Amino acid sequence: PITLRLSRVEHLLGAPFTRDQVSGLLAPLGFECAEAGSGVPEAALEVRTPGWRAYDVTREVDLIEEVARRYGYERFPEDERAWRPNTVPDHPLFQLEDDLRRLLTGRGFFEAQTPAFVPEAEGDLRLLNPLSTEEPVLRRTLLPSLIRRLERNLARGVRDVRLFELGTSFRGDADREAEREATHLSLVFTGRRAPLHWTGAAEPFDLWDLKGVLEAVVEFVHPTACIEPGALDYATDHDRLNAQRAFTVRLAEGQVVGHAGLIEAHALDVPAWAGEVFGLELTLPSHPAPGTDPGYVPLPAHPGVERDVALLVADAVPAERIAAVARAAGGALLQSVVPFDVYTGEGLPAATRSMAWRFSFRATDRTLTDAEVEAVMKAIVTELDEQLDVRPRS
Repeated sequence: PITLRLSRVEHLLGAPFTRDQVSGLLAPLGFECAEAGSGVPEAALEVRTPGWRAYDVTREVDLIEEVARRYGYERFPEDERAWRPNTVPDHPLFQLEDDLRRLLTGRGFFEAQTPAFVPEAEGDLRLLNPLSTEEPVLRRTLLPSLIRRLERNLARGVRDVRLFELGTSFRGDADREAEREATHLSLVFTGRRAPLHWTGAAEPFDLWDLKGVLEAVVEFVHPTACIEPGALDYATDHDRLNAQRAFTVRLAEGQVVGHAGLIEAHALDVPAWAGEVFGLELTLPSHPAPGTDPGYVPLPAHPGVERDVALLVADAVPAERIAAVARAAGGALLQSVVPFDVYTGEGLPAATRSMAWRFSFRATDRTLTDAEVEAVMKAIVTELDEQLDVRPRS
């Protein structure tokens, strides 16, 4: 028998019921009701379920549903009683995935879902009972599967393709002693930056489009990570990328968590008319920090000051490193540092380039004087010279 507590009936239905009322409502349906024994500390009934209802009436709440149906839903009071929401928030990783979906779909990407089973060259962990002899292992990365989907689109004449996938990768050795799973984000795209239109020529995607997507994604996934040019710490899984036209995502602790770049022609099976194909793969943190809502920043009340400086920079020094050193030396008065021109050619020492940078300064409580700005600029130039051997171009 099922114990049916009258207090529970009232709590769920919002109206009080006596034992006789409940018995009178359930008996015509074949339920046998008897007063509960002394072991139940409150008013309750012991209800025996008929055999033909044993499959769907197994809990107390099922009996309460039968009481409500027999009593009549229209007879219950319409006033709302006190209640407390008890929803459980999503795991931060699921929230991060939803944020990435909104970001990428807003940029015109379509989400793909590919199987985790791949050819033997693309995985470490062999399945005990594979569905196909051609795909007997679990994938290490998502990018090869996405490339095959892109190839399928191109083979059918679709020139503009933007795909991304959020999925699990699997790593381990042959003895299955070091197995681990991780959630990855991967994307591929090719074709035109915008649809054909009579107002202008159709421009194809280039490496800067990839860098823009990469920076937007990294800001969500690893806000403190650094994007470095080139395929540093080049992994076998990323030998499809052109090492000279690629980027590496590195955490502050030094761990490499992603690569992006132009996919080499030898890794593609596409028609001759296909354009350049770009790809990205990034490892998501297993327990990301909860996102923070953007705060309100009032409009500035005092004017800013800008200084443009041309710096002589060695080719081996990345622009991001210059910006990082400048921001650290500039302190609170330095609002932004942005490169706006690059020159290479005659008049420069070998293996160097001239980069023009714009430094913007502002104080929240006063108008800056020329002396204050010059002092900060001098500190920035000194740090660049000492740390990176970067100095103003004469």
